Amino acid sequence: MRVLHAHGNATPRIHVSVQQKAEPTFLRSMNSRGEDLVVLSGIGAGTCAVRISVIGDQPTEHAIDFDGRSDVDIEFDTRGSKRR
Repeated sequence: MRVLHAHGNATPRIHVSVQQKAEPTFLRSMNSRGEDLVVLSGIGAGTCAVRISVIGDQPTEHAIDFDGRSDVDIEFDTRGSKRR
């Protein structure tokens, strides 16, 4: 996941979680440390609910299809976040 942020500002810490409710179920989540590029590994194949937020903000949720083999690139724009 590429974290977009305002030029001149530090990259905010984000929380990301990926949950598959169909069998086999799983949940992967992490908090970043302010990196521009965040990698969450161990995602199996299937449609998953992906929740992303700047820590302390309300999350956005997306349904994303994973094939379990390929990387999925996501851009998360934090420029409108109240927490910087």
